[in-house]
Amino acid sequence: MAFQLQRSEPARAKLLGMVIADGTNWDPDNDGKAEVVIYNADQWIEITDLQTAL
Repeated sequence: MAFQLQRSEPARAKLLGMVIADGTNWDPDNDGKAEVVIYNADQWIEITDLQTAL
């Protein structure tokens, strides 16, 4: 399984779409770390942090 690195929130998010937020330009939970996120049709939910920004 491969995830796409995103530097900004995808313009057309797909239900249950999974991406990596880079943690610098796009940081859904504002913790300064890259993270794997999934879209639940309303918002991006963090699955796990990657311990650093990318």
